[in-house]
Amino acid sequence: LPPDRIIFVVPPLSLPSTCFDNSVVDEKVQKLLDTLGITVHRDSKLLHWDEDQGSLSGITIKNKQTRTQTTLPNIALFLYADTKSVAPDTFRCINDSCLVFDGRLVVDKYFRTQDPFIVVNDSGGEIRYAAGSITKYSSKYQTRWSHELCDSKEVGRKLAELLMPLFDPTCVPLELQDTTDLMRFEEAKKIEATLPGDLYYFHFDRPRLPSHSLEWRQKQNGYGRDLIAQPPIEDPDCYFRIHVAPDGRIHSLTYIGRRRAPADNLLCLYGLHEKYLNRLVARFDEGVIVDFLSFLNEPWALPLYHDRFTDFSRQLRSEMLSTANEEVDDIVETLMDHIQRGVPLPQEEAEDLYKAFDNAPSRKVWDKRVFEFLLGCEISKNV
Repeated sequence: LPPDRIIFVVPPLSLPSTCFDNSVVDEKVQKLLDTLGITVHRDSKLLHWDEDQGSLSGITIKNKQTRTQTTLPNIALFLYADTKSVAPDTFRCINDSCLVFDGRLVVDKYFRTQDPFIVVNDSGGEIRYAAGSITKYSSKYQTRWSHELCDSKEVGRKLAELLMPLFDPTCVPLELQDTTDLMRFEEAKKIEATLPGDLYYFHFDRPRLPSHSLEWRQKQNGYGRDLIAQPPIEDPDCYFRIHVAPDGRIHSLTYIGRRRAPADNLLCLYGLHEKYLNRLVARFDEGVIVDFLSFLNEPWALPLYHDRFTDFSRQLRSEMLSTANEEVDDIVETLMDHIQRGVPLPQEEAEDLYKAFDNAPSRKVWDKRVFEFLLGCEISKNV
């Protein structure tokens, strides 16, 4: 299909930002659409469509800003995509069961509907719990959060943890508390797509409210910083942004480019401290990193993408904090003191702490554990 035969109508924004939530990505996509010859009508809504002998012949749209109407004739195919809603059959099932429905099926923080005996899922089957984009929290929580804003796999896993004691007597039931504190979902919300012109897009971010756009967050105190690499010569459309929180952890990543990125590997970076990434911030500030995608594909990064790395790093950290060691205890105590007082660690003092850690007797023990992990994962000794 020739691109010049495609007409893209974008309705007025109901949220502070577009689906990309990034002005740079928006500009790149718009430039790409213009290059392809696709006609774009922004801030416009469908008024009506015309029929000719039972077939669609044209549609009329209206611009919100100018209030002008435009008729688009000779329409061969019309695709309409609006806000996600509940399928008619699912709504009928919910309504016939006399369950509370307010645009979504109302549930409490433990996935339970208002009726303790009759509840439904997306397929319409009778079960005790409901979860996912079909649901919304009860008004008693006074919140705009919903399962739709969180990672679907994490939501499903927490629901499974709640249900397992009903089927497996060896599982300890969770203690249910009758409070308005919601269950926390912390895993990254990710999006992967192929854009027009075969442009690859990948993004992950912490769960957040739609009103908390990138532009809004950047104006808040304690935002952290964005690391944005210059596009390589062979991929001028490339845009790579990594957001590092004030505590040094990676909270968000956005990539768009011609080269296809290893999404599963990039997702492993979520929540990691930038020091794990070969001193990412320091190397970026020194100008050593030219291309993030190539940098993160270097051999040193392979252990980060192993499925056992997260558990290993947590276990090693727990062992380090629980093992009696005077040198390490002094280092941790100094760091905790600065954190509690909210005072940045001076550069000279940080260097002294690094030296003290390097000279600590237990450092060799941890180095040995790391080497054992590398060998157990069958990672090359050249890494």
